[in-house]
Amino acid sequence: MCPDALREAIERVKCEGRRPFFVNATAGTTVLGAFDDINKLADVCEETGLWLHLDACLGGTAILSKNHKSLLNGSERLNSLAWNPHKTLGAPLQCSILLVKEK
Repeated sequence: MCPDALREAIERVKCEGRRPFFVNATAGTTVLGAFDDINKLADVCEETGLWLHLDACLGGTAILSKNHKSLLNGSERLNSLAWNPHKTLGAPLQCSILLVKEK
């Protein structure tokens, strides 16, 4: 996701009288394995007062890797995160984790 395009889209929908409430970033897209820049998106969300969620269902396991954990830099700035360990950890049963920063 391009942070500048996100910022423009937020302004556009606000001008149309709509009220955005969250941004869904991605860590490890299904087709390309792409990771959004969490820090840049967090900057936009903090400026605009929007909730930042990370779909880390596929790529969340990168946090356990010495070589690839930097792909999740800025994750401490998220409001919430979803992760599916069965997708990349080989968990034998489907399992999902939803982490939320605030109660």
